[in-house]
Amino acid sequence: MYYWSDLKQFERLRNDALAGKRVVQAAMLRTRNLPLPVMRIYVGPPGTGKTVAAVQAAVAIADPGWSPSAGTEEERLAETFEHFWGLGTQVEFITFSPGDQYETVVEAIRPRLTSPTGGGDAKVDYQYWQGPILRIIRQALSSRDPHVLVIDEINRADISQVLGPLIAAIEADKRLGSLFPVPFQVRYAETSLNEFVPANLHILGTMNSADRNLALVDVALRRRFEFVRMSAEPTMLTATKDASYAIDLPSLLRSVNRRVSALLGADFEIGHSYFLGLSSNGNVIRAFATQVIPLLEEYFYGDDEGLLLVLGELPSASPAERIFDVDIGGESTLEPVFGSVAAAQAAVQHITGPAGKPAYQLRLRREFWDWRLDPPGPGDSQAAARALIKIYAAA
Repeated sequence: MYYWSDLKQFERLRNDALAGKRVVQAAMLRTRNLPLPVMRIYVGPPGTGKTVAAVQAAVAIADPGWSPSAGTEEERLAETFEHFWGLGTQVEFITFSPGDQYETVVEAIRPRLTSPTGGGDAKVDYQYWQGPILRIIRQALSSRDPHVLVIDEINRADISQVLGPLIAAIEADKRLGSLFPVPFQVRYAETSLNEFVPANLHILGTMNSADRNLALVDVALRRRFEFVRMSAEPTMLTATKDASYAIDLPSLLRSVNRRVSALLGADFEIGHSYFLGLSSNGNVIRAFATQVIPLLEEYFYGDDEGLLLVLGELPSASPAERIFDVDIGGESTLEPVFGSVAAAQAAVQHITGPAGKPAYQLRLRREFWDWRLDPPGPGDSQAAARALIKIYAAA
């Protein structure tokens, strides 16, 4: 339900609002039963389907009567994304980055290089630029249809700096036609106008729980959104179809995540998306070597022991079932490198630090992944498969 009764009244109120008149506020204050907009953030570790969930929810809000046709899960998701982009001005999708400001996503005055019609040097003039956030706000104001703004990686930017005067106006009970309407003032329009965020604009976001910026998320953001926790879903995976040494992907993911969660917490689990749709050992080994291991190395930066524990690379593990070659750098191994016993002793102390932890030197075994091959791949496919199987075999 809206605070206008027909299209003519809507156009009149909209024109009054754009002219800076107060009559729209009076009409708005008479209305108290508008449905609350959806304000939701999907939060979870990398690869848990946060963006997919946000797009699916956006389609359900913007076009509630639509559903994907029958088919595989992958085909249904592809159809959903295609329908999302086909919704046109009803949806906007943006990704925040640390460098974003109000002027990069809301509105700004931007320079433009123009060429004179009669020849001569090009000139620079300045024009008003309407960013994706302000654009969908105004699109929603001019339509009765639901509109959805999807903000991927919403915690990557300083939300207060990016939204500026919008931070209060987007709140569910501060919208146009709500109990406590709060306008925002555009900064760069020719005339300073008070505008409102309409109730038919829904905002969905995604947030990476493993991102170290998470703890710095503005309290204002936390208060204005509901949070939906996304976790890894091993049941969405199946075993590979290789005749020998088939890899049980659900068991592999469960074992890795149990260990990661025990050492770092559930926010650092590995998502199922890294293995989704993979049916061969070769593709799984490639994903593990080029995506999962670099992510685990980032998680366990400076903690090689933790990384080895997650991968089941205990000292007792068979060399033929290892992902890493592990050298514990002592004086005997470092003396040839540094040229003397004294230098080797100093190197050991530098590597181990005051705690005296082992000086691990980790290298991917070429049997598991050899970058020298063209294209890169496992030097021994069966050995690489056994290295992954041993992660969950003893769990």
